[in-house]
Amino acid sequence: MDNLLLDNPRPAAPIAPIPRRREFYVAALGKLDEENIPYVVGGGYAMAHYTGIARNTKDLDIFRKPSDHKRVLEVMERRVIERSIFYPFWIAKALCGESFIDILYNSGNGLCPVDDDWFKYASNFEIHGTLAALPAGGAAL
Repeated sequence: MDNLLLDNPRPAAPIAPIPRRREFYVAALGKLDEENIPYVVGGGYAMAHYTGIARNTKDLDIFRKPSDHKRVLEVMERRVIERSIFYPFWIAKALCGESFIDILYNSGNGLCPVDDDWFKYASNFEIHGTLAALPAGGAAL
């Protein structure tokens, strides 16, 4: 039964965010691209792509290696965001008004850091007109 949606899901995107939030996401990703800082996009965007299920998402999740988290925040703080919140073992949050981007570099329990393979096996996809990388196999769902 290879006609089932589950066998061959069609890539989708989450329901479009409000314009101000979309502009924040595009600006942040653009700044990372300008600084040649690789990232992969996960969360609701990866879920929609891999499952074909579009839903509202409250944020944008990007994944980086633990060694790069400070550089990512420095670039965003200089150019895009109002402030950031940092949790040393797992995640940082880039905030702009009510919009935010989660910058993840490990699992919540600290046992699964983002490594080179996340980037080695990533594929390209488009997010709000910007080319970005998507982790292989839904690793960042």
